[in-house]
Amino acid sequence: MRAIVAATLMLYAGTALAGRPDERRYPNLVKSWEVLQKARSHLQAAEAAHAAHGTLGGHGAKAVEAVDAAQVEIDEAVAFANSHTRPGQPGVVTPKPPLNARPDDVKYPNLGEARLECEWAIRHIEDAMQYHGPIGTLGGHGERAVEHLRRALREISEAEHWADTHH
Repeated sequence: MRAIVAATLMLYAGTALAGRPDERRYPNLVKSWEVLQKARSHLQAAEAAHAAHGTLGGHGAKAVEAVDAAQVEIDEAVAFANSHTRPGQPGVVTPKPPLNARPDDVKYPNLGEARLECEWAIRHIEDAMQYHGPIGTLGGHGERAVEHLRRALREISEAEHWADTHH
């Protein structure tokens, strides 16, 4: 039993340490990676806050799974970019309007913060795809990370709906 627990902890520690990309080479992917860490924390806090009522009907946990899957895709994007770089200048990232919290986020602040962090992560990943386009793609991993985050956003909305109907 101890061996299983030790192996699991080592696997988790290895995954956690392998995550954060090199900020000098991948500034947008680092930003997305960092906001996903925050989103995960907010989702876990939301789950804990609602534990007495059934942990958001499983939607919080599904959102965490989607965030984790997006982080794996970011790691894969970095690995792909490292091995598929072309010579040339990176692309220019188009400025975008700021993201704002929704008025109803005060009702479930952790879910609101998680939603905003996921939206920021999508923006940073899209910026990374735009930046890396001329010098090598991210191998489809950016697109898949965005898909996972859109699923996380749907689960966050479902978690809010579940909380509204069960409290």
